[in-house]
Amino acid sequence: FGKRFPDRFFDTGIAEEHAVTFAGGLAAGGMRPVCAIYSTFLQRGYDQIIHDAALQNLKVTFAIDRAGVVGEDGETHQGLFDVSMLRMVPGTVIYSPATYRQLEADLAEAVDNGTGICAVRYPKGAQPALTASVLGENTDSWFLENRGGDTLLVTYGRLAEELFLVRKSLEEQGRAV
Repeated sequence: FGKRFPDRFFDTGIAEEHAVTFAGGLAAGGMRPVCAIYSTFLQRGYDQIIHDAALQNLKVTFAIDRAGVVGEDGETHQGLFDVSMLRMVPGTVIYSPATYRQLEADLAEAVDNGTGICAVRYPKGAQPALTASVLGENTDSWFLENRGGDTLLVTYGRLAEELFLVRKSLEEQGRAV
């Protein structure tokens, strides 16, 4: 993006609080900023998310990388708190796509139609093959399947892969899901 649009790309370095306030300033000036930050480091800008964006009802999209468990990155990079943290911020919409197609659709929705803080969270790494094969071209942020069983499985985002594996295991045991 930075090479293709050098006049629309700003690297704030390792200064998350500044990045969030800067995005709020761009939004106050009429722009639709996308602020890309690792989940675990977004915590550093929490005060700015509230005071410099949400309370002013500014339209800022946060692209939250490394959301969820990213074991190979070590303890300090686990993005485990962004959902609980952002759920308390007024007017915030949180997207947690399960596939790349959903990620693309959610990011476009957030930027084009978001009315306040939009958080699009995604983990590190490749898209799970099983999730992609089950959901196919589905770009909805949610997926509902009712088979009439006695077990309800609920998840969101990249954890959909685990849900499909659990469903398969339960079906192999003869349990209706």
